[in-house]
This record gives sequence, structure tokens and C-alpha cells, in this order.
Amino acid sequence: MKQVFVDNYFHADPHPGNILFYQLQLDDPEYNELQPTHQFKKQLKNTSIEATSATTLPPYRLVYLDFGMMGRLTKNLADGIAQIVIALNTKDTRQIGKAVLAVCNRTGPVDEEDFYNELGVFLTPYLNLGLGQIDLASLLFSIVNLCRQNNLQLKSEVTLLIKAFASLEGIVATLDPELSLMEVARPFAREYFKKQFNVKKSLEELGFELYQASKVAPKIPLKFEQLLDVLTQGQGKIAFKLKDQDKLLDRLEKIVNRVILAIILAALIMSSSLLVQGSASHPAIYNIGVLGYLLAAIVVIILIISELHRHFKK
Repeated sequence: MKQVFVDNYFHADPHPGNILFYQLQLDDPEYNELQPTHQFKKQLKNTSIEATSATTLPPYRLVYLDFGMMGRLTKNLADGIAQIVIALNTKDTRQIGKAVLAVCNRTGPVDEEDFYNELGVFLTPYLNLGLGQIDLASLLFSIVNLCRQNNLQLKSEVTLLIKAFASLEGIVATLDPELSLMEVARPFAREYFKKQFNVKKSLEELGFELYQASKVAPKIPLKFEQLLDVLTQGQGKIAFKLKDQDKLLDRLEKIVNRVILAIILAALIMSSSLLVQGSASHPAIYNIGVLGYLLAAIVVIILIISELHRHFKK
């Protein structure tokens, strides 16, 4: 968590063979090593005041090996991941969905409401479980698959981070099956936002929005009067858009095309039958009728194969 939220640079392959637990001995010079926890610095004219508090580090070290696979997070991605952690803590699936969308690339049209609903149904059983009760690898794969089904692709850095967490899952679950990943992550995410939060910038944005609102507010009565004029003159229009309208129209187009093809096939078979029936003494016309039969048979076989392929693909 420190690597993600503080360093923005993390070990992406932390499997058990790449982590050593090193116990310090009493005569080790690092045994009572101090780590600064709070630092205060103030400049008063020509006088500088500094104060530092420190805590004794525990008598062990975690040593990472093999830095061939590392991940780096931009500020925006780190913000997005912190948003996900805080949203998970609220257990608001819509907020979680918005946070996930922020760290995804869109590969096609996305129905956000469908995605929020599917994500909510999927996440609800997991929100109150400890890490030891969850098959994290399966959970992460399912989330990636859910995103893919909704034309969403997690950014490569996030995918690398997921891989790192999946590698750690076995170690953490063995050491403490009841440990909640969110309990560990929440303080880091909050501290991250405290550091990133800029009071001056927020006040400037709020002031600008209030200024914009003050300019728009006097125009509201005029806009309302114009709306009433349009409605009383019968010029008002309401536009409806069906859910999944494009998919519905595509499906309807396929149905219409198949009906037209069926009519053409029926006409072809009927005309070929008439040609064959009435042209026994005219080989050329007879052959045209037979050719029509063959053509109709080929089209029917192609349609059957296409339907079987579509069925088994689903």
C-alpha cells in the first residue's frame, strides 16, 4: 500500500520467493534504528525552528528481491485507485462503478447504468468478507471479465497492480485469514487525499462556480417564460430513446434480411420447379431450373452452418 499510495512505484511480482523476512539480532547496528514519524519546520525571519519525532523500527525487515517487473503509477491513476478504495469503504456500488470507469479505457459503447447494476450484483457478497474468505485471483479475474463484457479495458498499470495483489494473496491469507484488505488500504487512501487536497485551489473553483451561477440565475425566469411559450404554441417535442436501441435495430435488420432472403429462396425454388416441370423437351431451360435448385440448396446450407456457428459461439 505504501508503494502504491506513497511511492507510486511498486514491485509487480511479489510472490513468496521474492520476499525475505529478516530477523535482526540484538548486536545488529540497525536493531534500535529510528524512523521519523512527524516533522515540523517553521521559518521566522532569520530564525529556523525544526522538530522531529521518531519511533523505533521493529526488529525485523522485509527484503524484496528481483526487480525485473516493476510498475509506475501516474498521479491520475493513483487518484483513481484511491477513489476505488474509498468507494469500496462506503459500499456504494455506483461510486465504486464510477471509480472503476476512471481507470479503464473504453473499447466501444458503454452502457454505464448496466455496468453499475452488474457490478453491484457481483460485488454485494464480497463487501463484508475478510481477505482469507475470498479467492482473490478468481475475484480479480471476474472483475476484469465484467469490464471486458462492457467494452472496458483496465489500463495496463492497473492490470500489473492487480497481478501484484494476486501474488500477495496467498502470503497474506496464510499469515492472517481474517485481515481485511480495505482496512489496510483505507488509511493510506485517506492520507493520500489529505496530501493531494489543495484548499486554495478548491476555494478558487468554488468561487468560479458561484460566479457562473450568479450570471445564470437572473436568466432563469426568461428561460421559463420561453418554455411556456413553446408549450402553449404546441411546438414542444419529446424525444424518447429505447434502451439498447442500436442493438435492437441491428437485430431487427437481421430479421428483416432473413425474411427477404426466405422470400427470394421460395420464389427461386418455385420458379425452378416450373422450369423443370414444363421444359422436359428443352434441355437448356431444364438446366437453368436445376441450377436454381442447386443455388437454393447452397444458400440453405450456408444459413444452417451460420446459425449453428452462432449458436455454439454463444
